[in-house]
Amino acid sequence: MPRTAFTIAMSLLAISQPAPAVADMGAFEPVQTFAPTSVIFDDPQGKGFTWEKTLPCGTNRATVTLKFDRAYLGPKEWPVAKVWLHSVKTESIPEQWIAAVVKAPTDTYKLNALVWLEKDTASGNDGPGYAPADLSSPLQIDFAWTPDGVVSVSFGGEIVKRITTSTTIDRIGLAVSWAKFEFISLKVGRSGASEPACATDALLAHLY
Repeated sequence: MPRTAFTIAMSLLAISQPAPAVADMGAFEPVQTFAPTSVIFDDPQGKGFTWEKTLPCGTNRATVTLKFDRAYLGPKEWPVAKVWLHSVKTESIPEQWIAAVVKAPTDTYKLNALVWLEKDTASGNDGPGYAPADLSSPLQIDFAWTPDGVVSVSFGGEIVKRITTSTTIDRIGLAVSWAKFEFISLKVGRSGASEPACATDALLAHLY
């Protein structure tokens, strides 16, 4: 019965939050050899393992598959995995992290997993709320972001969350705390016409 209740809840959520237009999460041309094929973090002591890398110029898409293995019960913190984007600091705007967060299940039937999207700054975080998740099979997480800072995240193609950042996105990262997760086939790239500024940067790099 618990699995049936979960399925019903997910169906209702899918109805209340329709999938975005194809343009939001459309096919993109990935950058080759950007990340390892697989990154595994096993953190039974809550040390908080991370991996990060600067994004190529003009990137506006990212996708990764997340495979849950096990959760550890920390003293206070939830066992979580994160895929995050970093936006740069300016004179008037603090640096920001836009994170797709997956809470590992900790109940007997592994039904209390959650996903959410949050924006973190030095002063705190906010986001559009939680949604239930099924981690009995690998979960694909897709990012898309626009020049004006709107970040859309699809969790498994069923749940879509959006949030806005204020400056240019420059890095992507992975993190795990109090759990064991595997990040598979992280790809970044671009959908749409190339940015002229990126061609200029590439030419200058070649010349100098």
